[in-house]
Amino acid sequence: MLRYLEKLQMEDITQLEKKKESQQKIMSEVAKANEEIRRQKEERQRQEKLQELKVMEYLKEKEAREIAYQSELEKQKIEKEKEIAHMRALQERAKDQQAEKEALRAKRIQE
Repeated sequence: MLRYLEKLQMEDITQLEKKKESQQKIMSEVAKANEEIRRQKEERQRQEKLQELKVMEYLKEKEAREIAYQSELEKQKIEKEKEIAHMRALQERAKDQQAEKEALRAKRIQE
């Protein structure tokens, strides 16, 4: 009978050890799974941050292009206005010279 109880006790101990090993294995697998989830989350956050930086850089470059474009338009407008003013001045001078010639001609005719 004593041997039978010892045998049962040994079987219980063996089952407890197997159960403990199984629990440790499960805990190890859970820890690995949690670590993988954490790693994936960090990678996703890194990718999102990288995307945000790319979007910000794109918007910054777009704004710089728009500013350069508007600056060029303003420069062209100023050049056009200068050209028009120069042409008006030339026309005015030609008109004045013509008027002077006509006045001289009229004065010579009168003399």
